[in-house]
Amino acid sequence: MKHFESKNNELFDQNCEVYKLTSRERDIVKLICEGYKYKDIGDTLFIAERTVNKHVQNILEKLKVSNKIELINKLEAA
Repeated sequence: MKHFESKNNELFDQNCEVYKLTSRERDIVKLICEGYKYKDIGDTLFIAERTVNKHVQNILEKLKVSNKIELINKLEAA
């Protein structure tokens, strides 16, 4: 898997603050950006795939988006 590199890490971090993402949610978003599947995210973070899915649902709700592409675009946008 590739290493996460947002186009603008500072902007990404600021947007995570704006949307009040928890540190766990940020970890999950970074792994999503790297192309990890939910099972791989769970294995990496030592949590169940079902837990990853619940975190992702919460993240999508907080950002008011419906999919991972919109999520990534919103966190990297000014």
